[in-house]
Parts: sequence; C-alpha cells; structure tokens
Amino acid sequence: MCSHLLELRNKKEDQQMFSDCVNQAQTEEVTKKQARCRIYAVNKQEYWIRCRTGEPRSPDIK
Repeated sequence: MCSHLLELRNKKEDQQMFSDCVNQAQTEEVTKKQARCRIYAVNKQEYWIRCRTGEPRSPDIK
C-alpha cells in the first residue's frame, strides 16, 4: 500500500516517506479492505478519498 503511494507520488526511493506512511497506517488502523483499495488506486485522489471508506472504483476488488 505504501509502496504504491510512493509510485503515485513519483517518490519510489524515498524511505522516510515510506516509513511515515507505514507509521500513519498503523496509527489509523487501516483495514485490509482499505489497504487493498489503496493498492489498486489509479491516482492519489482515489487513494486518499475513495479508499477512505474502503470502496474501490473497480467492483471486482474485494
């Protein structure tokens, strides 16, 4: 999930951003459904807004 976010931000090599993302996800207690949604998000808006509820754009992601 965090690796995908860095890809969307074009920051693949930024280890500090990756660590911050992991820590934030643990603090927020991201559900498995939200994590899967974020892994398949096509852009940053979907990653943050649509996946907040755990509902991906594609209905085939469960």
